[in-house]
Amino acid sequence: MKKFLFAIILIMVRLQAVAQSSDKEEILKVSHQFFEALEKQDTVTFSKIMVKNSFNCIVVDGKDSARIFNRPSRNFNLKPENIVKERMREADVKIEIHKRIATVWAPYDLWVNDKFSHCGVDVFIMLKGNNGWKIGTISFSIEKEGCN
Repeated sequence: MKKFLFAIILIMVRLQAVAQSSDKEEILKVSHQFFEALEKQDTVTFSKIMVKNSFNCIVVDGKDSARIFNRPSRNFNLKPENIVKERMREADVKIEIHKRIATVWAPYDLWVNDKFSHCGVDVFIMLKGNNGWKIGTISFSIEKEGCN
């Protein structure tokens, strides 16, 4: 009987690990879609991967201070003359999942028109609804110094 219970528990743990692995893959996919949409200035993709009425929180580091503000995600301030390339530092990305809510901690580097602009950390709050994972909130830092 003990062996049977142990086997059942082991199977349940493995099934949960597989489900979390699948969720992690989908969460990473949505994160990558965000960066691709940013580069292509693709508002259609933004609307597909983001919760309606989502918002951004931003902290901009200064020499002796920080500026903090927020804005609706639909106000990305995209300009056709600016080609933005943002890349996650893949090895440093951390994902935490609890049922239908997840966080993605993603250090990044950003270029505008092929010129390095800044680095920082993106934090995505993701929510899983009936249509899969979507971005609920994006918080990010903008750092001009200390970028590697």
